[in-house]
Amino acid sequence: MRRIAIILILLIGISGCGVRQDVTKAREVWANKSKDSIIIGVVGTMWIMADATKYLDGIKLAVEEINAGGGIDNRDVEILELDDKGQTMEGINIAQELVENPNLMAVLGHWDSHVTLPAASIYENAGVLMITAMATSPKLTQNDYKYIFRNVPSDEKMGGEMAAFAKAQDLKRMVIYYSDTDYGKGLANSFEKVARSIGIKIVDRATLFVNEHEFDRTMERWNALNFDGVFIADYMPDAGDIILKIREVYPDIPIMGTDGLDSPDFIDVLGEAAEGIVIATLFDPKDRSSELLQFINRFRERYGTEPDVYAVQGYETFKLLATAMKNAENPSPEETAKALRVISQWSGLTGTLNIEENGDVTGKVIRKKVVRTGKFEYLRITQ
Repeated sequence: MRRIAIILILLIGISGCGVRQDVTKAREVWANKSKDSIIIGVVGTMWIMADATKYLDGIKLAVEEINAGGGIDNRDVEILELDDKGQTMEGINIAQELVENPNLMAVLGHWDSHVTLPAASIYENAGVLMITAMATSPKLTQNDYKYIFRNVPSDEKMGGEMAAFAKAQDLKRMVIYYSDTDYGKGLANSFEKVARSIGIKIVDRATLFVNEHEFDRTMERWNALNFDGVFIADYMPDAGDIILKIREVYPDIPIMGTDGLDSPDFIDVLGEAAEGIVIATLFDPKDRSSELLQFINRFRERYGTEPDVYAVQGYETFKLLATAMKNAENPSPEETAKALRVISQWSGLTGTLNIEENGDVTGKVIRKKVVRTGKFEYLRITQ
């Protein structure tokens, strides 16, 4: 029986390879057609993408502009919106569904690192290009992938940037709160590594307070440690709950975090507890670069509202992908991946961008903003 099972597994594997080759060939045929639309999947946690942020608005504005300008090789671009609900298995199922679609040329997604990492393996093995505007785990670009790209600084970059900022604020003894996720652990590790190397002592790390008693014990421990700052490695809205609790005990302690805190409703959720908190961000609406100013004006005209950092990321990432498709011999994943990897000194909304050999982006300017008198104030880049 065991021998039969092994044979069946081998046959399924061979059959799967045959199906995959057929889909790849069909995708190549579709890529070389002259009239049919170019299909790009947009995948992530839909309630965040569509309701809590303006991410999809940014993407749709990019699509409208591309199509109004003649599309890609005179072919319109269409997007498929898919909701992975921030769940690993849902993301895997969607990735498997997408790679079986011969009309699909690329995927913009996913959001969460714990979903993106396994999904990326599926896309890579199927020869489908994926670029993420949100997933920050360093692991994503450490596998010599050919088809996987990222247009957002990794946790290593973000964590290191905020550690340097803490040093500049003369903080010497800090605690870290992190979520028990790939994002939280990776960001906490990166912050701690750089912080220690530049003379900041990390006196404690904490995660997932399961009840009030555990939280109270942690606060008592922190009080004995004589710390002078808190680094938060978590996403909103969970991060907001933790900050509110910490502020009840330590109303004046310096608190900082990265993109996970960069939510449009951050100040509304935290109220007075937000005062003084510093957040790393990729978007300063007062930036005077011509590309960003033009985008803000077009976004206002199209939607009657101001863009957020997620609109910026969605728009820029889609435009970056479209640029590679236009530069490629055809919009197939293989040719687009080649074109993406050689992009250099590309004028984006968040900096002058370059794509590294491993698929990571460099050149994005990490800015910082602080809540003062109930509003965000953007700090000079050197601060």
